[in-house]
Amino acid sequence: MDTVLRFSDDELDEELSSSDSEARVLEMSKYKEAVKALPDVRQERIKELKRLIEAGEYHIDSSKIAEKILDRQIEDGSF
Repeated sequence: MDTVLRFSDDELDEELSSSDSEARVLEMSKYKEAVKALPDVRQERIKELKRLIEAGEYHIDSSKIAEKILDRQIEDGSF
């Protein structure tokens, strides 16, 4: 004789959302591991910038910074 499980609508919704959450957690874990496996490219850039700053060779172009600030404000519609 086979056993038949019966769920109310609420129980079924809870079961589905529970398994859906578990699937999302598993998927997010996979993404997290993939990100950890990526090379740390920014570290090399940071080292180079520190070297330039310490040597007094890093110069900031204030007009480029101002341009970027204005561009973003225009894009955001806040200007």
